Amino acid sequence: PLRKTVLEGDALACATHIQRGTRHMAVMVGDLLELVRSRLGKSLPIEPTPIDLAEVAHAAIAEACAGNPACDPTLEIHGDTRGVWDAGRLAQLLQNLIGNALQHGSNKRDVMVTLKGEPQAVRLTVHNFGAPIPEDAMATIFDPLVRSTDEEPGQPSTSLGLGLFIVKEVVNAHKGTIEVTSSEEDGTLFTVVLPRKV
Repeated sequence: PLRKTVLEGDALACATHIQRGTRHMAVMVGDLLELVRSRLGKSLPIEPTPIDLAEVAHAAIAEACAGNPACDPTLEIHGDTRGVWDAGRLAQLLQNLIGNALQHGSNKRDVMVTLKGEPQAVRLTVHNFGAPIPEDAMATIFDPLVRSTDEEPGQPSTSLGLGLFIVKEVVNAHKGTIEVTSSEEDGTLFTVVLPRKV
């Protein structure tokens, strides 16, 4: 309908909300299917092809910030960021990490995404300032259906608490590693290292 008709005012706002809601529902259903698959003991299916992670990162930031002008993460790229990976899965990983940083960060403009080419791998980091992750939560942060303690009860959510679980699954499928550090002074930093070829 957005292509066939010129929409204005409330109608355009309504159509945009419906589009955004549909996208969130599709993500939630997809995440739920991934959880079911993992519970059946099946690893995440991936289809690796030669890609540039920098292009995936640009698209993931645009998607994560769609319809939110206050959202403006910084993207820094150093060296060769090409490898053989599943572009769709890495887009999912980036959107989840960026979305997590935007949700929990103190400022939507302070989110920093960095890609750094290394000899055999590419290092991807997502950083934000804000309340640190409690130490007792660090051990379960990648577990499915775990919610952050700073989420307000009764508030509607576009997440099932599966975002970081999916991130970990994508990293594992690419034979990579993921680490997280979090403190009041230095902020929260997720670091993913992806071998250039699975």
